[in-house]
Amino acid sequence: MPFTITQQPATLNLSGNLPDVLITSADKITTELLINGATVLVEEYYPDSDGKIIIELKDLINSLLYATLPPPTLSIFTQQKANANCVLKINNTEASISFRVVKGGLDSQLFNTVQWLQTNFLTWQPQVKMVKYYDPEWLTYYAVEGGLKVMVKGYFANNTSQIIELVALTFQQTQSITTNPGTIQSKFAQTIIGYDIWVASATVKYSFTQRYLIVDNYQEHDHLFVFENNLAGIDTIRFTGDLTAKPDIKTDSAYFLDENLEYGFTVKSAFTKNTGYFKSDREKVFALEFFKSINKYITANGEFKRISVQKATLNSQLADLNAFTFDFIYSKETQYLNIPRPNILPQNLSFS
Repeated sequence: MPFTITQQPATLNLSGNLPDVLITSADKITTELLINGATVLVEEYYPDSDGKIIIELKDLINSLLYATLPPPTLSIFTQQKANANCVLKINNTEASISFRVVKGGLDSQLFNTVQWLQTNFLTWQPQVKMVKYYDPEWLTYYAVEGGLKVMVKGYFANNTSQIIELVALTFQQTQSITTNPGTIQSKFAQTIIGYDIWVASATVKYSFTQRYLIVDNYQEHDHLFVFENNLAGIDTIRFTGDLTAKPDIKTDSAYFLDENLEYGFTVKSAFTKNTGYFKSDREKVFALEFFKSINKYITANGEFKRISVQKATLNSQLADLNAFTFDFIYSKETQYLNIPRPNILPQNLSFS
């Protein structure tokens, strides 16, 4: 029986804003969804009393797309699971709908996907960000056309600056670019005190400018957290409030020959962390992105340890100093330690 497709996705879509497929038909239809050439869903649909069929694909496709932490040695990393080519076949070969999806979404329907991706890095972090020399930092971008490059402008203490090309981008790929101060400093002969990053073609600037200011202030409870944001970008956020450890060790024991002996134990390292006061509402909104993420890490001894937030208090009041508090545990834990040792001890003995 004939059918008519009355609505379908555009050629390029954000996964969180993917429209439903609407079909009018007098009879049932069968569909097959392929993602990057692999079949992931086969279904039958029956029309309602008005002959309408609604095919919802957004939640499924969005759940299959994600970003991963880039390897620390790479200056640019392609997030291969953050976008996909999709084909919806209808009644085997009678019709097919082809479209591309990029992980992410906006709280709006009034935007042009291509234009938005051209002009934005995939992050909601503040556009001016304070960073320390060894902070892990990335900017993620989806190139909607070829020939695009990431540019960086380094600022020096003598009030001069220099613009250089950082990396070239790959067409139709989501890529995370390493932007931490140490990596950027290695591109310049002079010491930088800050730097701007943007995307451009040979003649046109495309993205907004992200600015980093290098600082070296000390905070006793300074902790860095890394997370996948809801645009499939990789973000870093610093929380400076108190960290309270609440370790929980449960011992398993039993009587052997009239003696109670321990034969096992379970270690659970739990923590309560305060974010420290936010300097602006924009910082507070960015922190909320962290709590909405399902992929969170804390940096410890140069490594990223995955965590799970168990509870969070996110109350805030306009025109007030605000801070959040949350409880978290390590997602994976062993009974072993990894404590770094200094290679050289102090020359003078100290008995204090």
